[in-house]
Amino acid sequence: GLQLATTGATFEVPGRVRVAPGELIESFWLREVSDPHTAAVGAIRLARASIALRGLEADGAMVALRDRALAGDEAAASGVFAAARDFQLMGRLATVQLLTSRSCAVLKAYIQREFGAEPGAMGRCPAMFQALLRAGRNLQEDILSGDIDGPLE
Repeated sequence: GLQLATTGATFEVPGRVRVAPGELIESFWLREVSDPHTAAVGAIRLARASIALRGLEADGAMVALRDRALAGDEAAASGVFAAARDFQLMGRLATVQLLTSRSCAVLKAYIQREFGAEPGAMGRCPAMFQALLRAGRNLQEDILSGDIDGPLE
């Protein structure tokens, strides 16, 4: 699903019909993209609930937990690890949520349609085209590469 979303293949439109963006949202959003989006939203909510249940939403709560862990408190060290895992999970899932969102899907579909319908659009809008390429490259290199170690690894 995420690979489909990064390439812009988020909708299945039968034939070569003209489709309004509102119709894309309602009728043609691929299940392979919408299911990961729904799962990401749910997992982010669970991670936020986990943070809240540990009482770590308040200002200074994470610093206090870290200080207790550094002082040798084993329970606090375990809490720091669990919180770090939850924050890392939320960070990764925020990207999945964004890339598989309906608004992003509609934007990508519109851009593909315009570039496909008018081949000169890339030359007329070089800054936008370069920004799209950079965004895809940054996503692949920085977020999906798996080079960032954290508690989930």
